[in-house]
Amino acid sequence: MRNLQSSNSSDQRRHSGVITWPILVGCALFLSSRCTVASAFSKGGATANTHSPSKVETSIANSPSAIQAPRHLASSSVLERRRKRTHRESATAASIVHSRHGHDIEDDAANPHNDDPTELPVLSEIKTQHYADTASAGKENFRQMRRIKIAIGLVASIGAMATAAKLGILPGPLLESGQYGEYTNMMIARDSLSTAVAAVLAVVLVKAITFGYEQGWYNSKIGRKLNHTLAAPLFIAFFPAFSEAEGARFFAGLVTFSNILRLYLAGTGQGESTLAQTISRSGDKKEVLGGPFIYVCIFHAFIWLFWRNSFVGVIAMSTMAAGDGMADLVGRKWGASSKWSWSDGSKSKVGTLAFGLSAFVVSFSLASWLIATGCLESTLGSSDLAARLLLISFVTAFVELLPFGDDNYTVPGCAAIMAAFLLH
Repeated sequence: MRNLQSSNSSDQRRHSGVITWPILVGCALFLSSRCTVASAFSKGGATANTHSPSKVETSIANSPSAIQAPRHLASSSVLERRRKRTHRESATAASIVHSRHGHDIEDDAANPHNDDPTELPVLSEIKTQHYADTASAGKENFRQMRRIKIAIGLVASIGAMATAAKLGILPGPLLESGQYGEYTNMMIARDSLSTAVAAVLAVVLVKAITFGYEQGWYNSKIGRKLNHTLAAPLFIAFFPAFSEAEGARFFAGLVTFSNILRLYLAGTGQGESTLAQTISRSGDKKEVLGGPFIYVCIFHAFIWLFWRNSFVGVIAMSTMAAGDGMADLVGRKWGASSKWSWSDGSKSKVGTLAFGLSAFVVSFSLASWLIATGCLESTLGSSDLAARLLLISFVTAFVELLPFGDDNYTVPGCAAIMAAFLLH
């Protein structure tokens, strides 16, 4: 019985050993196949898969072509990187076009996957251009707000003047008794409307001259003299639009005062840069605070002091505007060979002749216009008036030749003194 049991036990051990050895051999073969596949992929430079290999993968790994598979995968990876790089370059080129139209370019500049160092200068240039466009837009918005504030200030000033006229603070028309009459509502409305229209026309004139400069029709020197020649005479010709009240001069002074503010802002870099470039000799904005600014300030003072019922202000401003402006324009073009030897070397005989003739034509035309519209009263006949204005024009033309003094002061000062003595 014991022998039978021991024989059965030994048979069971033999059977279990027969079953166990194949299992162990299979496990060893399985582990060996995994190590072979991992070694092959590591030699080819590919990354190992995280999933367990199937029988098909094991057979492929054991095949002779298994070593070549990672190289194909590596080539595919290189092609994929090149494709992505080409795509990024196309996106960069597109971003340049979009940035010119104000589109956002920050996404391309902040791309953390941009590993191509050759793209960094391009992105830096795009970003710099974007910041420059933003700064330019900010300056333009600032200037636009300045223009709006000046317009609002002008409207508020007109309202304040109208209130002062209504309250009797501003004088009405001068009566024969030497006293001032009532500043009627019709006069107030007329002066308010005339001020607004004159201010708009002044802006239109400056914009027209600036437009010609931007189109390249003339340089800044010619643009400056065009504004110098036309601004004052055209506004003087508009004087009859105001009422006969003495206080109308203060309404008209608002137009010149608004231009003073515009020129000051342009000269200090806070206003229209194109305006500063147009009315300066060399395009430097600081030159606006020189001759052009003095010109408008003197005109503003003559309006408040003499208005339209005196020859002094009218002749002084028309002589300075037309004479000095045309002397520069004509002399610059045709006077290079006819310089005055005793002057500062920049004045020509042709320019002096143009000064005298232009000053005479404009001053005589404006004086006749104001006399015809009832703004000026004169006891002189037309021929006598013309002779005296011709004398004033050519005397001031020679005053402009003097190598000392600023002709922005000497020319209107001489014309005003002569008009006060010769015209009545």
